[in-house]
Amino acid sequence: CIRQWHPQPPSTTTTPVVCTVQETAIVPDQVDSIQEKLKEFADAKKVDLILTTGGTGFALRDVTPEATLPVLDRVCPGLMAFVTNECTTSQQPLSSLSRGTAGIRGKCLIANLPGNPKGVGEIVPILLPLAIHAIQDLKAT
Repeated sequence: CIRQWHPQPPSTTTTPVVCTVQETAIVPDQVDSIQEKLKEFADAKKVDLILTTGGTGFALRDVTPEATLPVLDRVCPGLMAFVTNECTTSQQPLSSLSRGTAGIRGKCLIANLPGNPKGVGEIVPILLPLAIHAIQDLKAT
């Protein structure tokens, strides 16, 4: 699946970016299952970006951030804080209830998105310009 996307600020380019969705997976709401899949995608499949959806709310089964944090080499707390703030002030106050996290494993950026498709649609246009910049930095090292 190829998707074209036109970056918005903070990017200054208007060149379309082609993103290839390499693989998708559905895993149970279990810490071990989530961690195993994150490691597989980041380490074995060497993907640049992993976006998880769901498991960031307040229900007992919402364990995606808790599963993600231990597999990260470095946490990027400002990334999801910025995205959440932008969504909260401009579109959806309930986005402040998301507990999603983001960080780096090797040269892969991992970010947790909410399970609500509408919420994902609001977050992705804000997150992607930042993610693309981060991935370019990771590839340069």
